Amino acid sequence: MRAFPVAACATILFARVLVGETGPRITELQFLEPLESGHPALVALGQSLAEAEAAARSARTLSNPELGASRESPGELEQLDVSVSWQLPHPSRRRLAVAAADAGVTAARSRLEAERTALRRSVRETFARWATSTATTETLGRWSGELERLAARERERAAGGEASGLDARRLALAASEARGRLARAEAERLEALAAARVWRADLAPDAVPELPALGDPGATAENHPLLVALRAELEAATAERDLASRVLDMASLSAGWQRQEAGGEVADGATLGLSWTVPLFDQRQAEREKALARVEATSARLELAEREIHAGREGALTAYGALRAAATVASNAAAEGSGVTTAATAAFQAGETTVTDLLDAVRSATEAEIAAIELYAEALAARRRLEQLSGALADPPSSTTP
Repeated sequence: MRAFPVAACATILFARVLVGETGPRITELQFLEPLESGHPALVALGQSLAEAEAAARSARTLSNPELGASRESPGELEQLDVSVSWQLPHPSRRRLAVAAADAGVTAARSRLEAERTALRRSVRETFARWATSTATTETLGRWSGELERLAARERERAAGGEASGLDARRLALAASEARGRLARAEAERLEALAAARVWRADLAPDAVPELPALGDPGATAENHPLLVALRAELEAATAERDLASRVLDMASLSAGWQRQEAGGEVADGATLGLSWTVPLFDQRQAEREKALARVEATSARLELAEREIHAGREGALTAYGALRAAATVASNAAAEGSGVTTAATAAFQAGETTVTDLLDAVRSATEAEIAAIELYAEALAARRRLEQLSGALADPPSSTTP
C-alpha cells in the first residue's frame, strides 16, 4: 500500500539531483551549534561532575551534633538527662578527605572535557557521512542523467535508422545500471540524514550539507584531558590511601545537664563526657588494601594512556598528512572528469568514437569522482582521530568541496 508514495518520494529526490536543485546549505560548524547550548547529550554527561562537586562539599561539611534526652524513674528517684554530643573533626583525616574530593572534582571535570571531545567527534563523523553520501549521490545523479539523455537520443536515432540498435541497447543498459547505483547511494544518503536528525531534529527536509574542509592539523593541547583526569585520580587514590592509614579517630565530646529528684529534694548540675572508638578489631585494613590497589591500578592506567596518546599522535599526524595529500591529488584529477566526459560525448555524437569509448570515458570519470570522495572521507576521519588524540577542542575549519 505504501510502495507508490515511497517510490514517488525517491523519484522526486532523484529529479532534484538531476536538475541540480538544492535546499539550504549547512556547514559543519552550523551543525555543531546545539552542542554549545545545552544539548541533552551534554546534559547527560554532566552527572559525574555534579556528583564529584557534591562529594567535595560533603568532605568540607562538619558532622552534625547529636541532641539527647532521657528520663529515669526507678522507685522514688526521678532523673532527667539532657545532653549534646559532637564528634570532633580529625585535622589530618579532614585534610586528606578534602584533598581526595578536590582531586575527584578535577578528574571529573577533565573526563567531562574528554567526553565532550569524543561526543563532538561522533557528531562530526555523522555529519561527514551525511556530507559524503550527499556528494556521492549528486555525482551519480549527474552521470545517470547524462546516460539517460544519451540513451534516449540513441533510441530515437535507432528507431529512425540513423544509429545502431546495439549501441542504443548498450546505452540503455548503462543507464539502468547507473539508476540502480544511484538508488543505493540515495538510500545511504537517507540513512545518513536520519542519523544527522538525531543531533539536529530541526534540519530542513531539503537541507544540503557542505563537505568539511581538511585544513591544517589542529593544535596539540599541552595536557590531554584524559591524562589530566588520570593524574587527578591518582592523586585522589593516594590521599585515600593515606586517609585509610589513620586508625585513631578524634574523641566524641558530650555536654549536658542532669536533674535528680527524690523525696522532694532536687539536685542538678552540668555533665561533661568524652568517648573514643577503640580500633581493636577494625583497623581499616580492608580500606587500606582497596586504596593501595586503586593507586597501583590508576598509576598503571596513566602510564599506558601516556604511551598510547603520545604514540598515537605521531601515527595519526603521519596518516592524516598522507591522506590529505592523496585526497588533494584525487580531487584535482576528478575535476577533469566533466571535461573528459563532455569531449567523449561530443566525439561520439559526431561519429568519431564508438559507444565503448564513450562508456569507458563516463565510467572512468564517475569512478574517479567517487574514489576522490571516498578518499576525502578517509582524510576527514584521520583528522578527527588526530584532533581526538591532540586533546584540543577547536572549531572545525571552513567547509569546502573536494
